[in-house]
Amino acid sequence: MSTLLLRPATSDDAKMLFEWANDPLVRESAVSQEPIEWESHVAWLEKKLSNDACVMFIAEDADTAIGQIRFDCEEAKAEIDVHLAPEQRGKGYGSLLITEGAKKLFAETDITTIDALVKEENEASKKAFLKSAFQEVGMKDDLIHLQLLA
Repeated sequence: MSTLLLRPATSDDAKMLFEWANDPLVRESAVSQEPIEWESHVAWLEKKLSNDACVMFIAEDADTAIGQIRFDCEEAKAEIDVHLAPEQRGKGYGSLLITEGAKKLFAETDITTIDALVKEENEASKKAFLKSAFQEVGMKDDLIHLQLLA
């Protein structure tokens, strides 16, 4: 497995991101488990893309879209959101995407801390963050709080 190419997300990615976000496993892992409506997704994406405090990448390996990684930044901290294309799960891309995304964020911004919040039952996500050097720091709002320092 090679290093992933991380390119900025664009409005052209709306359909793909919509399909990934509405995947049953993604919805099950999300804080809000209700299906996302197209109109609200497009509005949400445009808001994120125009927000300087949001950094969102699409990960590609050999021109195949693997997943997305997003950082919502505030001062020197960022909260991470990541998910893989359904057909790319179980191939080791999760930790690679988290590692590469964090490296890129630390290199290109003033962010010094990345926080991740994971449901307790989401073992695959927790494992991917721990493999990417995140440390478990406690619980927050009934979610496992993991953190990575620059």
